[in-house]
Amino acid sequence: MGTDLRGVFQKRGANGWEDLAHLKNVSRNYDLLGWLSSGGDSSGSCHFDPIATTRGFPDDFKCIPGHLYTMANGEECNVGGRSFSWLLGSEILQAIPPKRTRTVIATPTAIEYYDDPDYPPWQTAINSFFHRDPGPPHKTLVIGEDVKIDGLVWDFDFAECPEIPRKGNVGSERHVYLWLYDFGVDFSEFIEQVRGHVEAHGEVRFVFGFS
Repeated sequence: MGTDLRGVFQKRGANGWEDLAHLKNVSRNYDLLGWLSSGGDSSGSCHFDPIATTRGFPDDFKCIPGHLYTMANGEECNVGGRSFSWLLGSEILQAIPPKRTRTVIATPTAIEYYDDPDYPPWQTAINSFFHRDPGPPHKTLVIGEDVKIDGLVWDFDFAECPEIPRKGNVGSERHVYLWLYDFGVDFSEFIEQVRGHVEAHGEVRFVFGFS
């Protein structure tokens, strides 16, 4: 069971913040939450420098944590049940979505197990942890068992894949597949919602949480 990003957009009015609309069509995306406020945790695929660390609800935002928020028009809006925070639309639009090197290690056993040129081991791996198909790797390396590459995080290591039979030491080489992954594509639907509200209303803020 997973959790979803929830929230409400508000515009700056003459007497304070006024409700606009709730977040639409953005569901389970731990990486997006990590970029917005939390920095990421074991649920996401990467850790980021957040736009702003978790702030909680604004002082003037009247909602009991874990309860639905009632908008000015009477509509009830889910703003999540944990990790509450808020960001200005300008903060979000000025931030640059992260790019990260994503890495998959295919062991000799995995290459043998997935002996299919039309569906190589890395294809199985990206289906497990990428939000979308990034296409073939940008770079492929063949390294020895004890070789380390500084600065990389192993996103998926077939040595830890339980369905692959264990055959002991079947070889010392590992195939390493690398992508430069642009999270801006994954976050684009959310960013376009923010941009639309800013263009229509000037400064807005997004109050949110996960539920």
